[in-house]
Amino acid sequence: MTIKEQSRLIWHDNPQYKEEEVVLTVANFAWKFEGNDFNILTVTPSIDASKSGNWHGFITNGEVF
Repeated sequence: MTIKEQSRLIWHDNPQYKEEEVVLTVANFAWKFEGNDFNILTVTPSIDASKSGNWHGFITNGEVF
């Protein structure tokens, strides 16, 4: 989904989020999920919402750090 499509979906189609800070995804970027239970879940690459002052970290084998 392009940044333009994301913006439309978040702010145009859902005006109640207009004042919310949202980190949009970067084009051609996706996470890979391994494991069907949070206790063994691994997500790669890291989850980075630091541009909005939020968490940047890892989920590996069910551990969040």
